[in-house]
Amino acid sequence: MSASDALRAWVEDWIRRGRGDLRLGELGLADPEFDSFELIAFHAQQGAEKLIKAFLAKNGIDYEDQHDLDYLLGLVRRNDANLADELDPVIALNRYAVKTRYPGRYPSVTRDQAESAIRVAAAAAAAILPRVTYDASPPAKSLRDRLREQRERG
Repeated sequence: MSASDALRAWVEDWIRRGRGDLRLGELGLADPEFDSFELIAFHAQQGAEKLIKAFLAKNGIDYEDQHDLDYLLGLVRRNDANLADELDPVIALNRYAVKTRYPGRYPSVTRDQAESAIRVAAAAAAAILPRVTYDASPPAKSLRDRLREQRERG
């Protein structure tokens, strides 16, 4: 396997995992009996994190093994300031990376918070995927515009 094929496989694995986390969150929200909103928010954070790592990998940007979206966006900003600006809303997902996994120590996540987390992660995916999917062009609308449209529809 050539170096470019290995990089492509690595990026595509990050994409697969990021989309999978997002999909798990969406499935949780769609199930009226599922009320572990902490898990939904966690998967939203994980989906955004993994898609950001796909962008970093595709662009040859080294990063430490961290879950801090603010740190990762700082690295994105060095390569694509416009994308980093679009992705700023994902920083709010940081609170779901670790703390929500410890029952009783932190406030529970509400359904509204989980829905918001999925919306933010989905909008981030829409901004990132065209930049990491091979042979794709960048999106026409900013992340903020897509989030605004989602709020208005929903």
